[in-house]
Amino acid sequence: MTDSLSLPPEILCTIFVELQPKKRLRHQLPVEVVVSHVCKHWRGAAIGFPQLWSRIDVYSDKSQDRLAGYLERSNPCLVDVNIDTYDFDNGSNSLDEVASFAHAFELIAKHIERVKRLFWFTRYENTIEQYRNPFMNVAAPQLEHLRIVATKHIVPYKRSGPSYTIFNGGAPLLNLVDIGATWTLPCIEHLTTLILGDICPPFDGLASQFLRIITSAPNLQNLAIHRTFGTATTDIMTGPISMPNLRSLKLAFQHTSLIVSFLFGLQAPLLESLWLSCRPFMALYPFLKHAQVASGTKFPRLKYLTLQTYDFPECSLFARAFSTVRCLHLLYPRNSLLNLDELFGMSSSQYVYWPSVDTLAIQSTHDAYTSNNFVNQLHGLIHYRRQVDKKIKNFLFDSDLFEIVSRDENICRNVTVETLHGNNYDEYWWNLDASQYLQL
Repeated sequence: MTDSLSLPPEILCTIFVELQPKKRLRHQLPVEVVVSHVCKHWRGAAIGFPQLWSRIDVYSDKSQDRLAGYLERSNPCLVDVNIDTYDFDNGSNSLDEVASFAHAFELIAKHIERVKRLFWFTRYENTIEQYRNPFMNVAAPQLEHLRIVATKHIVPYKRSGPSYTIFNGGAPLLNLVDIGATWTLPCIEHLTTLILGDICPPFDGLASQFLRIITSAPNLQNLAIHRTFGTATTDIMTGPISMPNLRSLKLAFQHTSLIVSFLFGLQAPLLESLWLSCRPFMALYPFLKHAQVASGTKFPRLKYLTLQTYDFPECSLFARAFSTVRCLHLLYPRNSLLNLDELFGMSSSQYVYWPSVDTLAIQSTHDAYTSNNFVNQLHGLIHYRRQVDKKIKNFLFDSDLFEIVSRDENICRNVTVETLHGNNYDEYWWNLDASQYLQL
């Protein structure tokens, strides 16, 4: 403690910044608050260092009480604001609680000219409607990232309701947007990342609305579609869809006719990452069997492939279509469906499945694999890929699977076994969600 008192404030505050975690737990006192109450020297240094207060989390009554102080102490730095109303949004809030959060939104809106990233996580979509007003008629000149995420949706959501424009004053630096389609922005032509949800056309078709949105953002490098509502099974796209800058694509919805027609028409020569969550996966078979796709030349630079809760039996179709993939990510595969022998065609003598894959990443549901069967499958895969001279070099697992596999010395001698994290897995969508400050 005596040595720390002799440190200059700028060095002391640099240490404080390094102590801040990448993610924050909702009910854990922030590091900057802790160090500012240790002693007079530390408090003076901390309060006088704006960067230390530039990450603002609003998630409880106490965090709301600290909001004004954070905004004052962080000035003139740009700030990242994380609003978490999930626990609060339980449908039985008092008028005082509603007014309290409304005041927090109004206070943030008054300082919107310094907000660089705004992330809002809530439970119900109608909560977004309740607090949107402060952000409607303002400019956000420094805003780069805007994410508004709700977990519970009304189907159909605002099918014939109005569309609200936020940041009418402009947001010229905005490059990442994750909001429902019932909200609009004044300009999206500079966006590089667009995450769409709640596309529900009141009058025109889903395909035409989708095309209108993505063609309004010609610089897109990352596109995700999470939810679409509508009943038309014949709503498809026709003709080529040129996206020359697209590098990452995530399709997580079940409008299968739209998925197939979109993938057929998509021209994305730079696409590196494809995330598919579109059960039933068998609906993709017409696309996978197309000559250009089956030859593996549709997306020549594809490196990452994520299959979320896959349910397909014909693994060869996927292995051929995405033959350039180096990292295969199986997200929440069902225990009964995870057959590595079948997935990698170990019983096939015709050709090698997934010839470029050298990294296998698997994330399971909690305690999904507790028997020796999973470890035995990995042993078989390692042996098979060594025989065909297509070695698996890396296994990346969630913490539960890592604990199981890391106990096997033979596997660890032949393959690098690690937990999945940003330093060993550079896929865009996974890292985007993993980078949020709050542990949601």
